[in-house]
Amino acid sequence: MPIPGEPDAPKLWLVKTSNSSFVVEWSEPKSYGIPVIGFQLYIEGKKAGDMTEVSLRRAEIPSNINRTYEVNICALTNNPQRTRSVMSQTLSIVTAPTNHHNMIPLQIELINEEKLHMDWTSFLPMTEIRSYYIHYTCLNNGKVQTMKVSKRHRHAVRKIYESFLCVILFLKILRDLKPGFTYGIMVLAVDKDGGILYTSDRSTIQMSAPPNAPIVAIR
Repeated sequence: MPIPGEPDAPKLWLVKTSNSSFVVEWSEPKSYGIPVIGFQLYIEGKKAGDMTEVSLRRAEIPSNINRTYEVNICALTNNPQRTRSVMSQTLSIVTAPTNHHNMIPLQIELINEEKLHMDWTSFLPMTEIRSYYIHYTCLNNGKVQTMKVSKRHRHAVRKIYESFLCVILFLKILRDLKPGFTYGIMVLAVDKDGGILYTSDRSTIQMSAPPNAPIVAIR
């Protein structure tokens, strides 16, 4: 007979941000004989509010702009020996100001399962930009990455090498994306002091899965 155990950790991802809050969602964790009765969010290692009902999978959290928040979640049970799951992965959320008059027009083209093209060359800032940052979150595992881009280089091509999906930005390579995974992507423009001046809308892109290998039968 299987021994009951605590549930798996939920998967946590960012849905959207605004000037006053951000919204996160999470998956239903796999359980092992002990039912889940709710979820508990944590920010910077501290409880964020009361237990969330087990039927809910989304929460809106108040926030301030130009800050980074570290968010986790765990599943709760009514078992006194196994009261909760382990913590989810840490979701790092950067809250940039949202001003639709100062939005970066970002175009993302999914070429195939090996290439993703990003372009914001049409953006004409009214103030001096020191550099751009591509901020993206893997919605499958919650992993967050930020890449700095020279203000002269406003496009990116992502390509696979040896089964790794790489980001190629004029000799800058980052091996952290995977075919078939879904990513939330946005671009930020900062000044010389690191302050955020402009942002793009957050785009959600699912990378194409590689084609299945053909089945060969010998007759």
